[in-house]
Amino acid sequence: VEARLIIGGVTPRTDETLIRAIALAHAWATELRAGTSMTTLAERRSCTLAFIRQRLPLAFLSPRIIEAILAGRQPHDLTLTKLITHPIPLDWDDQWAELGFSASAC
Repeated sequence: VEARLIIGGVTPRTDETLIRAIALAHAWATELRAGTSMTTLAERRSCTLAFIRQRLPLAFLSPRIIEAILAGRQPHDLTLTKLITHPIPLDWDDQWAELGFSASAC
């Protein structure tokens, strides 16, 4: 469970947990495209298939969203927990709106 207290203006701050999870999802997607099974990935990582399935969609985030996350410019409520517990639209523009990015930041 994550809790954040936001007081005053929000300064850009990178979320290292979220960045690591996205990087791992991209690595898994690359391995899957190369023919590695999800079972093998789970065994190597000592985790469940559900864990991988839950985080794999992070590999399909819009490059613009990933760029914002890397720069610490994501909405303050965009956390790993939110991303893995809510469906992520496949359309990148829909992702931008659904995940709370402002239209002016396009």
